[in-house]
Amino acid sequence: MNRIRAVIVLAAFAVFALISILSARVGQTASLQCGNGGCPTPSPSTSPTPNPSPSPTTSPSPSPSPTPFTGQHLLINAQAGGFDYSYSPSMIEYNGVIYNYFCSCGCIVGTPTGAWDFTRLSTSADNGNTWTPAQIVLESKPTGDYNFSACNPSVVQYTVGDNMWYMFYSSAYEWSPGKYQTVIQVARASSPYGPFLNYTGTINGVNQWEGLPAVPAIIMYPTTLPPVGAYGAGNQTVIQAFGEFWMWWFDNSSGANVT
Repeated sequence: MNRIRAVIVLAAFAVFALISILSARVGQTASLQCGNGGCPTPSPSTSPTPNPSPSPTTSPSPSPSPTPFTGQHLLINAQAGGFDYSYSPSMIEYNGVIYNYFCSCGCIVGTPTGAWDFTRLSTSADNGNTWTPAQIVLESKPTGDYNFSACNPSVVQYTVGDNMWYMFYSSAYEWSPGKYQTVIQVARASSPYGPFLNYTGTINGVNQWEGLPAVPAIIMYPTTLPPVGAYGAGNQTVIQAFGEFWMWWFDNSSGANVT
């Protein structure tokens, strides 16, 4: 019986020794694989941050093409207004109103006065869609040697000076019996509606202005006396620049068309 107990004890000791040996070998193998410091504790895996989906780009809507201009937009109906013709406009926009000065016949409601041309005015307060009936703002004279015409107006406000409205216009005078030439004259008014008074000259350094004077001042003559049938000097365009009036005009008195 004692012998059996001894065998059991030896067997148990042998099993314990075998387990110890195996454990040591497993630990040694682990040390060889992970190093003397042991295997590091694995970090928890993190899911990759997904890239945001790009927003879809939208192409800008194309601007609508402007409606092409067709036909004509009638601003002034001379025949309906009783003054036969209208041309050579000078337009100014002021305080939301468009002022249209133009050359027309020297007549009143279709009745000739003997003068060649009058300057009339029509205005629009809705960007040119509708226009007021034309009214005369500058007349010319039917008799005498000067101021036969008030045509081709060029209107500018002298904002750096007296703030008056100046109308430079083409007129005509008879320089020899039956022979006329176009010349340039000027009138002014305190309002774009007139009345416009003609410049007549300077007295004691003061400019003189008068309505329908017998002899208005001529501020620009043709270069030479033109041949019969030639135009002369006129069709002027005037602007305000650098505190002065600047004028361009047409002159064919020398036989050539010169500006």
